Amino acid sequence: LQEANSWPRDTTLSFNLSSKDLSSVNYAKEIRTIILNSNFPPERLVFELTETEEQGALLQEMEASLMQGYYYSKPINAKQIGPLLEKTKPLK
Repeated sequence: LQEANSWPRDTTLSFNLSSKDLSSVNYAKEIRTIILNSNFPPERLVFELTETEEQGALLQEMEASLMQGYYYSKPINAKQIGPLLEKTKPLK
């Protein structure tokens, strides 16, 4: 995170949650530290591979603003994006 904070602010940081136990106290603290101590705006922090309702809920509790993964949508092609975005509501 320290190195990343020296990068341009228009950089998007992506954090892979694959096989991570978000209920682990240490991992939850790590995610919270990333969110609170990053010099990046929240829309530049993306938490990938959110695969369960529990992971999504915990990330929302930690005020993560962008998440993606099978919990939200299976992979889709470019033609399917527009209709999906039209019916999707923001989390907050």
